[in-house]
Amino acid sequence: MGSIRIRYDDTNKQRLTWLDIARGIGIILVVLGHSVTTVIRENSAVAMKIYDVVYSFHMPLLFFISGTAFALRAEKYKKTGILPYIADKAKRLMIPYVLYSLLVYLCFYVANLIPALASKLVSIGYGKVSFTEWLYQLVSGENLYTQHLWYIYSLFIISVIAFLVVKLTGSFQRIAAGALAFVFIIVLYYLNIKLGVLLWKTTYSAIWFMFGMAIGIKSEMKDRNKILLILFVPVMILLKGNIPLPQNSFLRTPLTLLTVLSIILGIIALSQLLARIPFKGLEWLGKNSFPVYLFHQPFFGSGMGVVLYGILKLPVALCIILSCVVSIAVPALIGVLIDRSKFKPGKILIGKW
Repeated sequence: MGSIRIRYDDTNKQRLTWLDIARGIGIILVVLGHSVTTVIRENSAVAMKIYDVVYSFHMPLLFFISGTAFALRAEKYKKTGILPYIADKAKRLMIPYVLYSLLVYLCFYVANLIPALASKLVSIGYGKVSFTEWLYQLVSGENLYTQHLWYIYSLFIISVIAFLVVKLTGSFQRIAAGALAFVFIIVLYYLNIKLGVLLWKTTYSAIWFMFGMAIGIKSEMKDRNKILLILFVPVMILLKGNIPLPQNSFLRTPLTLLTVLSIILGIIALSQLLARIPFKGLEWLGKNSFPVYLFHQPFFGSGMGVVLYGILKLPVALCIILSCVVSIAVPALIGVLIDRSKFKPGKILIGKW
């Protein structure tokens, strides 16, 4: 078994290089999925296929990584009080969720007051929303203007649940996490039609967080296993879209989850191989993934797709590439500038205060 690279960042917290690389891959997939916006998908079968493949596993990957990172800090969490933990998570996740949602809402509210812009915004699904409607959407996690932020909302809820699991079970947190993941699978199978959007997404995402927490990868896989997992990724992607079982089969849900888990482990294996280089670009992106995730929508990802393809009529491939590059580079730059500045509101916005 090869040695794993461990380093310390400037906040003196232990980090694993391959875990940051996996986050970097995950955020690229998120941006890619959002860059293949509706107007592009509707006019390109290839773009639609890219969208379907990416959306089949990119969010489970991010939650799995978060669960793994949580497991690596589980011993520390045993000594942390419940209220201090919730307060810290609220500061890092929920305050950015609320503030960025409000900032984007105000931008669209003003834009919808301009007749020339209002008609175009209505045509692409960003019409006027009252403050009361926005507030309801904020609480329900179905914000029209910042739909991508459901991830932050759900991550907060799941992190608190996982923390309570650790506090209640002590050294048995992996067994408890695995059992809880199974419970979430059963709930998802029987109740997914009846659950609200946020509750459904949180339930589904909790499965992957708990899987990451239960598996708790602490060391490198053997090289042979890495290669096998990486080779299985395209096979699992094909299988996921063509499971030979009826839609109402009880086996369909666990088999679907198994294919996604295999894809995730393949990406983890690839990340561990890349950590040997080390792959500084992906590692850096993983460390700065939160501001990229926060700021890339709606003005860059899907917004750029509408402008580049819907208005400028550029080729699909060029639209997607440009949108991805700008959607990563600009939010990352904003995050770095805020992080290095003394601008307190900016630091509050990205959860670093």
